[in-house]
Amino acid sequence: MNITVKLLQGNECTVEVTGSTKISELKPIIHSLLYVEPNSQRLVYRGKTLTDGMTLEDAGIPEGGKIHLMVKKSVNNPTSVDSKEACNGASNSVPHVDFFAELETNLRKHLTADQTE
Repeated sequence: MNITVKLLQGNECTVEVTGSTKISELKPIIHSLLYVEPNSQRLVYRGKTLTDGMTLEDAGIPEGGKIHLMVKKSVNNPTSVDSKEACNGASNSVPHVDFFAELETNLRKHLTADQTE
């Protein structure tokens, strides 16, 4: 069955699981999609926090159900990747780009020097 995991104030990702999947088994899957460490994940369904020993069936999560993911704050936990980047498979390291220098370089390829000034 497919369920949706929604990062608060972020994107949604669909996960294929079974009713007998434990929450503790779901967390590493979520980690691979959203880059949130399993020990920093707090999963909530219909206002109820899901514990590691529960199965999706125990929690009453149906096909197409939506689980909300909240990230626990901790001293040792660096800020997670922006969820939009995470769902699109972007890596944690984003190269620094000088926007205006890149823009000028690209414009010079297509325009004359007078047009780019």
